[in-house]
Amino acid sequence: MTALPYADADSSLRALAGGAEGFGRFSVGGLYGPVYYVTNLADDVPGSFRDGCRRREQLWIVFAVSGVIHLSSYLNVSSYKTIDGRGRRIKLLRLKDCEHIIMCNLEFEGSRGHDVDGIQIKPNSRHIWIDVAFVIMMTGS
Repeated sequence: MTALPYADADSSLRALAGGAEGFGRFSVGGLYGPVYYVTNLADDVPGSFRDGCRRREQLWIVFAVSGVIHLSSYLNVSSYKTIDGRGRRIKLLRLKDCEHIIMCNLEFEGSRGHDVDGIQIKPNSRHIWIDVAFVIMMTGS
């Protein structure tokens, strides 16, 4: 049996990674990167969720602010990210040409249109683990 990449994760924030089972269990996410704090609910400014997701380095993304993040367009997530939502609301995520993504405890709400999914996993993406995602009112028209 292959050893899981996070068997020795610490018992605080990153212990979450040790709970992976099934298809995404080998995803590393941002386990070995620094913690990135989302400090702004605006869409595209320093300290925003989008800013953290597009960075190329490995990151464990957490939220230092509460509220709903209204994204103006799909948010493309680069590889090796853990998005530790713990009850946060965002609009839409797209995973395309990326690998080793862990997402947990996120809410996706209120989008409408012909190609609307709360989370899109596109070709050439692998090692994706989605743990506890709530998708509300995603309707096509």
